[in-house]
Amino acid sequence: MNKEKYFVPEESDLRLGYEYETNFNVENKWKKKIVNDLGCESDGCGELQDLLTLIYYNNSDLLNYQLNYANRIRVPYLTKEQIENESWIFTGQINNKLYFEKGAFVLTFEDDYINIDNTKGQDIGYWGKCKDINTFRYLIKLLEI
Repeated sequence: MNKEKYFVPEESDLRLGYEYETNFNVENKWKKKIVNDLGCESDGCGELQDLLTLIYYNNSDLLNYQLNYANRIRVPYLTKEQIENESWIFTGQINNKLYFEKGAFVLTFEDDYINIDNTKGQDIGYWGKCKDINTFRYLIKLLEI
């Protein structure tokens, strides 16, 4: 599937509930985090501002900031297990293409692209890029699945 397992998100990807991993902590170990705070509080800026700072400096040309902030944030690419954890039932695999079902919907997943079709003939569906669980959940919400 994916050669790389992770990517650095863009600022425009971020929203409440966004899942990511960071090693910007005392233990310097990768930990899963979820954006729960979008604003600044009286004691300083909140979680979203910290996340934006990590993304900004990860892409910075300034060497000092790269040494401190580069490779401190990542998001895993979408996996079969993540799709199954969202209540989709795995029905099979042909080559690299994975097949799932959920109610009246069928989903195929291959190389960061998904196709969602409604088997009851309703004109509801999606075909396109979907590289992570955050995008997947957003699409499912928009499609009301």
